[in-house]
Amino acid sequence: MATYNGAQFIEQQLESLLAQTLAPFELILADDVSDDGTLDIAGRVLADAPFPVDIYENPQRLGYADNFLHAAEKARGDYIAFCDQDDVWLPNKLEVLADWVEKFPSVSLWIHRGKVVDVDLKPLEAFHPNIAATVVQLPRTGRLTDRPPGFAMCLDRRLLTNFNWRERPQDLQFPGSRSKHDTWIATLADTIGGIRYATDVLVLYRRHGKNFSAFRKGSNLSRRLGQLRDAFRPPRREGIATLLEGLKQHAEYFEAAVDTRPEDEEVLLQQALRYRNAAETARRRLALLDAGGARSVSILFGGLRDGRYRQDGRMDKRALVQDVVTTLRNLCRLESRGER
Repeated sequence: MATYNGAQFIEQQLESLLAQTLAPFELILADDVSDDGTLDIAGRVLADAPFPVDIYENPQRLGYADNFLHAAEKARGDYIAFCDQDDVWLPNKLEVLADWVEKFPSVSLWIHRGKVVDVDLKPLEAFHPNIAATVVQLPRTGRLTDRPPGFAMCLDRRLLTNFNWRERPQDLQFPGSRSKHDTWIATLADTIGGIRYATDVLVLYRRHGKNFSAFRKGSNLSRRLGQLRDAFRPPRREGIATLLEGLKQHAEYFEAAVDTRPEDEEVLLQQALRYRNAAETARRRLALLDAGGARSVSILFGGLRDGRYRQDGRMDKRALVQDVVTTLRNLCRLESRGER
């Protein structure tokens, strides 16, 4: 559990840990210099916990992503579940996760759904993440831009011990910031082991104004309509440039990891190649923004011909629609200037 000024909700979350039908092996709590009494509440609630509790106070702020990874690094168990300070675990969460670990031992990450609730834990018309079916995603087949949330994760701790999280590459969405803790774990699991997604609801996922998650508010329908609207907006140059830099850094990370993980050389280089190919697609999309009308058409159809809008057999419909819109705008500008 990573905490920072969580006094408003943390007691309910800690009580839900104490109420688990299968008690935690341990609780690692890392506090990121809270000044609202968070640790006082934690100490009181956990005073008689029937499992080991280790509380760490960071001497200076790490930020929520590094704080989670810092806490997870100290875990002694074989499997780790991230715990947000403002959610509520359903009583059977750990029992269900333990069953999954036993039944799917080759998987390195297990992800479930959460029921979205308001500040008072009243249900909203949404689940997060929006998992449609229970499936096992094989290694190196996931979308490179997938961002499953940490609160829904149970991970094999070897993902942390086998790879240096302090040197992880830039996030694909946020410039100048390393990959978020949950995104990074999902990236590693997609590289080695694979991911099991399940529709089981094991957490009440509380939405409030201070959440750090990127979850889009509203019903599933409204979120889908929002995604459709976004697809017809021209791509942001800064967003594609950030994506390009992040993809290049991910490729370089996995290529360099061969030196410390020679036994995984083949899969690491396979994953690095996927990021290299995606980076080339992003580079072409940047070029499309600067191209004239005829050049735009050439870049667009070249990308279609080379399969640049497909990843592991799946069409990136949003990128394709955005680039079609960009090409049409470039052609319209050309026509308005009377150019050929």
